[in-house]
Amino acid sequence: MWRITVYVRAMSDLTISKIPVGTYVLEFATGRDWDVASGSFRLDCAFSRFDEPFVFSETRDERGTMFSINSVTLHPVANGTARTNTISAKDFAADDAPER
Repeated sequence: MWRITVYVRAMSDLTISKIPVGTYVLEFATGRDWDVASGSFRLDCAFSRFDEPFVFSETRDERGTMFSINSVTLHPVANGTARTNTISAKDFAADDAPER
């Protein structure tokens, strides 16, 4: 399984490039007091998983290769369409994706 872990400071943006073609489960943690050494929050930790998978694809035509672009906001957005569910710290740290 392909896994990437990144830290995004509150009110900041991050772009991840060169994600291999595939279907991915997006999980994220929120909290306060980030500990660089352990790669985790010290306070108010919460873990979530998006209900729908993220699909990254490429399409080739006479003009070249087109890559899909996905954008996500990790906080609730009025009239947003993505739904998340709370998961346990154990499920967040697991190396296997949930059954679909």
